[in-house]
Amino acid sequence: MQQDRSPLGVGFRWTLPVEGIGRVPLLKDGVVGLSVYDHRTWETRFGAIEARTGEPLWWTHLYSTAYARAASDGRHFFAPFGPTRIAALSMANGAVDWVFDTGTRVRSSPVLADSELIMAAGDRVIALGLDGKPRRRSL
Repeated sequence: MQQDRSPLGVGFRWTLPVEGIGRVPLLKDGVVGLSVYDHRTWETRFGAIEARTGEPLWWTHLYSTAYARAASDGRHFFAPFGPTRIAALSMANGAVDWVFDTGTRVRSSPVLADSELIMAAGDRVIALGLDGKPRRRSL
């Protein structure tokens, strides 16, 4: 990792080499959430990185690829992975609190609204509670 001062005065600028292809990052409460896909193993790691220093806080291995950006409520990262699943990862330590299988390919990023996690999966829109239980399906 390399660190220096941002010329824009943001207060941080760093680089962190990752093994694989980084997907769309998410910044929440000073922590960067990032999926990294390793094309050699076909696995995804999701990590939390301290935004000011670039220091990795933790990495969690998830099966298969991840195409979409995660969401966060400040307690969890909600990370799509594999072709059909989404996991709630503790922001504190990366522990997997729950996994929900949509039954069809997830290519959209989840959005938080009114304590629900909403995402498109295949031919349906799915809303989950923050506990991973379905609220409603198919609009």
